[in-house]
Amino acid sequence: MTASDDVDNAEQETGEQAVGAAYRLVDSLPDLIDADEYARHPEGRLVRLRLTWSAEGVEILGDAFRPELLERLLEGLGPDEIEQMMCG
Repeated sequence: MTASDDVDNAEQETGEQAVGAAYRLVDSLPDLIDADEYARHPEGRLVRLRLTWSAEGVEILGDAFRPELLERLLEGLGPDEIEQMMCG
């Protein structure tokens, strides 16, 4: 089962869709995927997450070949805001 399947299943069980988080564009975020990993994952399904816990809460940093998969995963967690860096 994939993370997107989990989001779909949660929506089906509750009858609710995840409320869209506000997106805020930022200048930079740490890279979790190196350029040399693209050749090792030609199907483009690599998603990498880093969880950091502090007194202020939990931070989830994500990187993915397919941004829409990561966005859906993060939105399914119900945050108020998602920081996003435009790349390309």
